Amino acid sequence: MMEVLTPIIINLTRLVIAGCFAYLCKAIIPAITVWLKQVGLYQVVRYFVNAAEKMATTKQIPKETKKQWVKNILAKIGIQDNEVIDALIEGAVEELDNQKGKVGDAFNK
Repeated sequence: MMEVLTPIIINLTRLVIAGCFAYLCKAIIPAITVWLKQVGLYQVVRYFVNAAEKMATTKQIPKETKKQWVKNILAKIGIQDNEVIDALIEGAVEELDNQKGKVGDAFNK
């Protein structure tokens, strides 16, 4: 009797595990995809913020228009201006300021 039930139980266990895995993949992959897109977008914004800072330092663009320059460049590559983009720009500027502060502190020691 056990010889008959053992393969059935093993196959049912495999099916349950496969079903749970498929369900988790269906639930997790869309969330990860959104997160990866946000990370990629932040990297693009950070790149342009760094470029704007460098251009303002070398007087290629006025310092007052750095944020608008970043928004214009993002619009040219198809990224629409909205409150999320504003937040990403502000975050990238803050990160850049923090990095400059750490470098300045290292030289002052």
